[in-house]
Amino acid sequence: MGMAAGVRRGLVVATCVAALPAATLTGCGTASDGPAALRLEAGTGAAPYQPPRIRMVQANLRIGTPVRQFQADVRRVLSVEPDFVTYDEVSQRHDSVLAPAGYALWRKGGRYKGEAAVAWRTHRWRMVHHGVAMLTNHRGRVPGSRYDWGVRYANWVTLRSRTGLTISVVAAHFPPSTRRTGHLTAPAARRLGALTDRLAKHGPVVVGGDLNVAYRSPEYPRAIFKRHGLLATYDALRTRVVTSGSDVTLDYLLVRGFARFALNNQFRLLLHSDHDGVGIDLAPLPIRLGPSNVRFGNGTVLSDPHGAARERHALVRVALKAISSADAGATIHLALRSIGTRVVRALVAAYHRGVHLKVLTGDRAPRVLMRLLGTRVGDPSWISADPAAFATVPATTLLVNRSGATPAFRLTAREPVGRATNAGWHRGLVSTSWTPYRQLLRAFVAAARG
Repeated sequence: MGMAAGVRRGLVVATCVAALPAATLTGCGTASDGPAALRLEAGTGAAPYQPPRIRMVQANLRIGTPVRQFQADVRRVLSVEPDFVTYDEVSQRHDSVLAPAGYALWRKGGRYKGEAAVAWRTHRWRMVHHGVAMLTNHRGRVPGSRYDWGVRYANWVTLRSRTGLTISVVAAHFPPSTRRTGHLTAPAARRLGALTDRLAKHGPVVVGGDLNVAYRSPEYPRAIFKRHGLLATYDALRTRVVTSGSDVTLDYLLVRGFARFALNNQFRLLLHSDHDGVGIDLAPLPIRLGPSNVRFGNGTVLSDPHGAARERHALVRVALKAISSADAGATIHLALRSIGTRVVRALVAAYHRGVHLKVLTGDRAPRVLMRLLGTRVGDPSWISADPAAFATVPATTLLVNRSGATPAFRLTAREPVGRATNAGWHRGLVSTSWTPYRQLLRAFVAAARG
């Protein structure tokens, strides 16, 4: 499935972040020739993603790839400066190549237990736990192979950052479905889920691996992953990355417990291997309440129904942080189909700080806001109840012209923030660029005028 080395030069190709409501605009990534972070296309109006960020790359480096091409693939993977790398098919490769200066590596030794590995940047992370877990143990070799394809293990590490953030990283490689191995995707997925159940007690978990099942295949174990709170970044961002052949996705990044992170800049790395690499950027969300000099970045935010309270309500916490960080003289435009008590309190406090509030709601306007703001659209502050407005703006639309250190803050979601998330993951999109801010502001103003 590999292409000639002259064609596959190792360019970074980023994919579009998924669109949410009709009024939500996104940018698409473009190539970057050096180790710098991926840039967004000129003309989209989207600002570059702001640090801090955590970058993760999954790379299956085909076992039969010639040494020079294999080494070039490793250099390409590390050139984008990932915090974590999950490797597959590397049992015969040297640790010193997979994790050169600045990186460390964990994998159990041996033909099978050493086939998947995790690398991490040592100046940002230190290992606190590590281990290996069996995924499948089905014996039987395909003719001409030296390996039992049905024997697979996952290696994992739990890492802690200098700031005290704890994340577990799992490298997995599922067996393919063949006449000799049978259908082992479901058992492997269940054992992977059980492993993440244990690791999730210590914090968020991210899994990288070649799952040997196409994303669009009915055999893709979506229901099993859902039971264990695992979500593919393709589902979160509503777009996939082709990693094998012309239109097949076999390599995945799965996240669990990441409701306090924004996902952004999903991208593809062209490699000499018969698989391309896939990467994602993650950034801790500034959701501690109370005013501060915060800086938001672009990305998709998830409310995780499987998480703790702060993860189930991640979207409302981000909205409250943006409102509470608006200082005197700032203007908040808020369209919220249903306004909950916590949002009302945050708006009242913002008004008393000297923030101008312009609020649209689909329900009956809260009395305290009606008394405080008045109902005449066009005044410096106002509130209006107009269900028809939400035909043209998302159920959650929050615009703040300055929130802490962030100009042009914009949050949109299909559901009103604060709604219970037991039915599934809810998504919101954060942007910090003036062009999409102004585009949505025009839609808001038009909706307010009726």
